[in-house]
Amino acid sequence: MPIAALRARYRELFRSDPPPAFGPDLLRRSIAQQIQENAYGGLSREAKKLLGQLVRSMASGNPGRLEVPQRIKPGSELVRIWNGQTHKVTVLAKGFA
Repeated sequence: MPIAALRARYRELFRSDPPPAFGPDLLRRSIAQQIQENAYGGLSREAKKLLGQLVRSMASGNPGRLEVPQRIKPGSELVRIWNGQTHKVTVLAKGFA
């Protein structure tokens, strides 16, 4: 697409003018991302919260620890072999066994 058509498509999707610094590549990427988000949904509430924490942490100039949600469900079993010995850990609701 010519850049004029990309800018017009950007305006349709975002309902605003594209930033002047956006060249054809960034316009294409932004448009593709927005089309995918419209089709498949955006970020989850948890992901938005985590990104917000990261932005606030970086903006404060004192990046600290972020609270990352537990991704392994209770009842899961983690298995690793180290030095020929098998180690098993069970994920609990509050910790590990």
